[in-house]
Amino acid sequence: KTHTLKLGGHHAQNVGAMPSRPRHRESGLRTQQSTPPTPPVLADGSHQWIGASFYLQIERCAGVAKQSCSVRLEEELYLQKAEALKENIDKFFEGAIEVWVVDVPTLYALEVRVMRWECHPTQHGLPVYGQDAVVQGAKTLFSKVVSKKWPRAPDICARLQEFSRIPVGIQLLCREQPQGVSKDSSLPLEVTGAINSKTRRSSADSDALLPLDHVTFQAIHSTGKEILFSTDADGRSHSVLHPGKFQLRCNQKGNYDRLEPGFIEVPATFEPLQFTIVAKMKKRCTFQVVDHLNRPYPLFPMRISPKDGRHEGIAFCTKATGQVKGRLGVGLHVASYSSEEDSSQWPVEPLSQDLEVQDID
Repeated sequence: KTHTLKLGGHHAQNVGAMPSRPRHRESGLRTQQSTPPTPPVLADGSHQWIGASFYLQIERCAGVAKQSCSVRLEEELYLQKAEALKENIDKFFEGAIEVWVVDVPTLYALEVRVMRWECHPTQHGLPVYGQDAVVQGAKTLFSKVVSKKWPRAPDICARLQEFSRIPVGIQLLCREQPQGVSKDSSLPLEVTGAINSKTRRSSADSDALLPLDHVTFQAIHSTGKEILFSTDADGRSHSVLHPGKFQLRCNQKGNYDRLEPGFIEVPATFEPLQFTIVAKMKKRCTFQVVDHLNRPYPLFPMRISPKDGRHEGIAFCTKATGQVKGRLGVGLHVASYSSEEDSSQWPVEPLSQDLEVQDID
């Protein structure tokens, strides 16, 4: 698809995204083995949590108002506090941790505990609470009976995050890699216009997946919290995540722009998780800029930025042929004239042209 850019007396044309066909390398060429990381301690370190699924239990004082002469006991307030706490925890963990509210005949109780799934009322038949829950190994995150204070949702979420640390391993694979990748990352992934800007080719199986080594990517929780993953020589990375849903995102300055699948979900179970993710390389694009007489426009500085503004974009400058090449992620972008001079000194009118890079070979 051809785009025409009006540049104040000049015209430029973007010949659009012209991605090269993926080239491949057989993953069997890798012989270096990575050393498995030391597994992190699960929960509070006790063996009872290994492999255990869990839920959160809020024990709410109820049914004791008539038995107490205390004027300070307002059961309706306990109901409101418990429901508000449940709502906030559900929102934070996006339903990954079930929150169960249990009415208990304990004065001033608003206790918050992590419980093994075997103690769930639907499994056990009757709710297990108070000291009985502690005896069966429940982890008490908060006790109003002890603290004499109301629980705060941010504090409970923070303690629950710290307690429910799930080991997560992610192997990052790809179907194509640029040449010039160094094991110690001392060489750039790509130099535009240089020999190593071509992708590696192999006559091996075209569906072979290659480990993507020594790169970083992020797992982003809905709250905005980012966890950095860094791959080893075999494309493997390890960290700990709390239960919930996480978006996976590439380093936008690298050669890859998408990870598939783009999300992972961590359940409320204390056992290591393994995910395999495939990175998609940005599309190689060629841009041709011409003036109003259809002549190549050399040394034309422009910046192409993603339309959603997630990063500042990439600066380009055309060669003597009026062309420039580079890699862009799939999606909508905006091309603009790039100059530090005052716009009144520009040889073109202010430019803002929408472009689209499509996911085609």
